[in-house]
Amino acid sequence: MPILLSRDYPVDSTLIITAISSILDLAFEDSLRVNGVGLPIFILPGLREYREKNKTGDVLVNWRFAWQPMDKLKLSFFINNLFNREYMTRPADVGPPRVFGMQVAVKL
Repeated sequence: MPILLSRDYPVDSTLIITAISSILDLAFEDSLRVNGVGLPIFILPGLREYREKNKTGDVLVNWRFAWQPMDKLKLSFFINNLFNREYMTRPADVGPPRVFGMQVAVKL
């Protein structure tokens, strides 16, 4: 949702809400099966316990500030995962902690 402070100073933020998809992801929580018999082998050991502990879904907020001093140059500063939350977008893919960054874009 971009906010225009002025023509030269746009501010942008992103809100990402995730939830656990319970049916598809069960395959990652259950043990492997051969001929219908469960084996004590798990694709992602500990995933079920992690999800039980963190089963509320996640809210992720990213923020970006940009400055364009001239037509061919744009400088941006961003913060991804603004509130430094631990989150998963898919099974066992724990997202990175807060990230600060700067971007320089030049049109040639």
